[in-house]
Amino acid sequence: MPRFFVYISILICMWGSVSIQADEPDVDIPDYRRLMFINSIIPGYAQVQMDKRTEGFLYMSSIPLKLAGEGILLFTIFRNLEGVKLSVRTTEDKTYLVSYRDDVIETSDYILLLSGMTLTLYGTLLSSYSQYEAQRTYMDRYAGYLGLNPVRSGADRLIDLLFAPFKPQNIFDPLVLPALVFSSAGSLGSSDVRSIGSYFTRDSVLFWGRQVSPWTGLGLAAGTGLLFVWANALWEEIAFRGFSLETMGTGYSSLTFGFAHLPNMLVPGISVEDTVLQTIAAIGFGFYSAELTKQNGYRLEKAVAFHFWNNMVAMVLGYLSNPDDTSGFNIGYRMSR
Repeated sequence: MPRFFVYISILICMWGSVSIQADEPDVDIPDYRRLMFINSIIPGYAQVQMDKRTEGFLYMSSIPLKLAGEGILLFTIFRNLEGVKLSVRTTEDKTYLVSYRDDVIETSDYILLLSGMTLTLYGTLLSSYSQYEAQRTYMDRYAGYLGLNPVRSGADRLIDLLFAPFKPQNIFDPLVLPALVFSSAGSLGSSDVRSIGSYFTRDSVLFWGRQVSPWTGLGLAAGTGLLFVWANALWEEIAFRGFSLETMGTGYSSLTFGFAHLPNMLVPGISVEDTVLQTIAAIGFGFYSAELTKQNGYRLEKAVAFHFWNNMVAMVLGYLSNPDDTSGFNIGYRMSR
């Protein structure tokens, strides 16, 4: 999910969350908007001002991770510009795809892309959590003076959120497991089921431009998925069910979460129609995750577990149903038959 869209959403939440002045003249309450504005210029400022030095360190640690990750991504992109060429093709299911390269990039470039995205994702996770902790601390300390009614006290610990997807009480929760089964089954068509059924009958499958055994391919796909999904699910839940849900409500947090998926039409092999459907599904997902969070006292653990396994299962099933997808970077539009 593009981070710029999410940053704008979070800034709106910060701007609208606290605007009431204190009635107590003897209480020194820092201006929330000013605090967060300075924090966007001087990373860690807000956390240090509220004696949250560990969270300030997390914010500072996120900067080299994101810079390194984005630097690697830019290097890989520019390294492959020579092979870029514009072409238009039509697939059998009437999808018009605009491709920017026909060949498959080298395995070394796949590894560079993986490294860059991983560093960027985990850097974003650290900075998002640090901001979330700063907001929760501010509300705990000053909500009473500002005449606000916070939805909860304290913040989820980062270590608890990291292990939330693997706790049985989160996975087998009656509001989580049935929803996971429903979302996974609903995303599979009959052709996908047949493709997955034939996956293990093959002698070899393609992964990152190399032929490997089906079990090796499945392990690599699951491992790669775990690396991405773990950080992605956490920071998106922190941003949308942490920041947005508390400050702007269910509707805003769910709609912005859905609309943030619109740029996914730039992902290889995904058409405009697919992206619109995904956006609608993401809005529904956002509403459900918001209600799941509220049902659990605005604690994020169950929503994180739901988000993690939903994405993890989808990624693995997507690979099993189409392991030979080696399309280049493209934009597609699917016309009706």
